[in-house]
Amino acid sequence: MASIHEFLNSPIVALPRVRTDPDFHRFISSMLDAYTTAIDTLDPDCHLCARIRARKADAEMVRQHVEDAVGRYLEGHAARAYEQVDQALNYIARSLQTLFTRPVANDVVAPLYRMVRNGAAAVNKGWLFHCPFNVRHEVGQHRYGIPGFPCLYLGGSLRVCQVESRVPDADLSRVAIGEFEVIAPLKLLNFAYRPSALADIAGGSALRDQGANPPLEQFIIDYAICWPLIAASSIEVMHDRKPFVYEYIIPQMILQWIMGRTDCDGIRYFSTRWVPSPDAIIRPANFVFPAKPPSNADYLSHPLISKFSLTDVFRWRSTTGGVDFCQERRDNEMLLHAMPKAPLP
Repeated sequence: MASIHEFLNSPIVALPRVRTDPDFHRFISSMLDAYTTAIDTLDPDCHLCARIRARKADAEMVRQHVEDAVGRYLEGHAARAYEQVDQALNYIARSLQTLFTRPVANDVVAPLYRMVRNGAAAVNKGWLFHCPFNVRHEVGQHRYGIPGFPCLYLGGSLRVCQVESRVPDADLSRVAIGEFEVIAPLKLLNFAYRPSALADIAGGSALRDQGANPPLEQFIIDYAICWPLIAASSIEVMHDRKPFVYEYIIPQMILQWIMGRTDCDGIRYFSTRWVPSPDAIIRPANFVFPAKPPSNADYLSHPLISKFSLTDVFRWRSTTGGVDFCQERRDNEMLLHAMPKAPLP
């Protein structure tokens, strides 16, 4: 029998996942089947394990909807695929609510950075914000995004911004950067916890006795039930830079659901490209904020503009002449942090 710590640290539950099977539907089915089967191995004498085992049917229902969504999408029925994701999310709505944050201020999510490739061109604060609506043809595939629909993407460190933007160290001199600050509370769907980051918490002394911390206990249970959705959204891309991305099917539909069914401002999620340490949460986190209309004269989202202030934009400063890029990232973050921030007009 597996303890909750062993379960969350096991290869079967580990995220992000690297896809090795070229058949994406088969890969998803195998991954989710292994997970629901592993629930039976949980130690029934552990109160957390027993509660997860008691809700195995819920996890299996979510799993089936996710598998069906991928199948319908690959058959060319995108609307039917979304119906399956919608059913999954509605089915576990109560559990999912545990993963929604209460409105959070800047001190909870800071720091927030953005990096854009700009070559020799100047980038103003508006362009650092989100892609303007009038050039939405520039918006391609994103993990949490909809092709053609602008979103604001931010990272918890310049390193995660660099990795997500696929910028090699040698090209850092060609990027523009800025730091954002939250000026109005944000509500987020929090998919930023990798199982390994929760393992020590779930298996620690604070949750050893049943009822010691009911909210935290409930979070662990609900996370386990939502795992099939989080996992299906946390798979490293096999065919990077290709027009169609299998691994984005589920997360893109989750974002659509968030926009249409909730009052949520965005999603916090962990990177599939960079895993700095097993227990890291905040610094490697990504954030996506859909650019909901109405837009202003510059084709930017008024609702998003009202949520953030940001620094002026500057080109990457090579403080070590390219000798120590880790130090340069720290130096540029310090420079940004010291700069004044103001909302867009």
